[in-house]
Amino acid sequence: MRNTRVYLPTPLHAGETVNLDERARHHLVTVLRFESGMSCNIFDGQGNEYSATLEVKGKHAHALLQSKIISPRESPLALHLGQGICRNDRMDWVTQKAVELGVQRITPIITERTQTRMDVKRETKRMEHWQAIIIAACEQSGRCYLPTLHAPLNVPEWLDACTNLDACLLLDPQGAQTVQSLPTNITSAALFIGPEGGLSDKEREAAYQQNWQGLRLGPRILRTETAALTGISILQARWGDFI
Repeated sequence: MRNTRVYLPTPLHAGETVNLDERARHHLVTVLRFESGMSCNIFDGQGNEYSATLEVKGKHAHALLQSKIISPRESPLALHLGQGICRNDRMDWVTQKAVELGVQRITPIITERTQTRMDVKRETKRMEHWQAIIIAACEQSGRCYLPTLHAPLNVPEWLDACTNLDACLLLDPQGAQTVQSLPTNITSAALFIGPEGGLSDKEREAAYQQNWQGLRLGPRILRTETAALTGISILQARWGDFI
């Protein structure tokens, strides 16, 4: 049985003692009922993971870092997901599964058909919520690198931000590309998924004018969360580490 994994946002080094932040302490001590002397793994989101022994003192806890754990789980494909903001539960699900499937960066996209509108206060809360989902998904999936969550962008901003990539793909039922026609030897890519109701004709045309390629996934209409999961999986199978 593998050790419980906990993220700690601080550089880690073997032999040092680190204080657990409130999130990590709550998860281990309050939720999982860890006690002094019990073992866990701690990672810093920058590729470092160590086995550790916990010591609990009242409302505080710290861990002694021991041996470094080498477990390469990052895909060779640097994949950036641009997800049209969808309803809360669906956006949460997409974010979680994208991390599990190996995405390196996630940008929420504000589109013409985005149903969830956010002021500054709500955006801040949603970003904190999505970041917590990313952390939990990393802890669960064994990843040592924390994917980057970017602030929401509108469609023109997103298209302009996707530069110096080997491929930029837009999921489109009428797209010219199929799985079989995708090129090989791609190491970096952006994947653009529309929200509920899809992207508008204007948004699709804007993407094509900036040399994005349309990728179709068959004749059936997919929900936005299904499209995201399927698209990521296809690209990981084609260019990443799905064997």
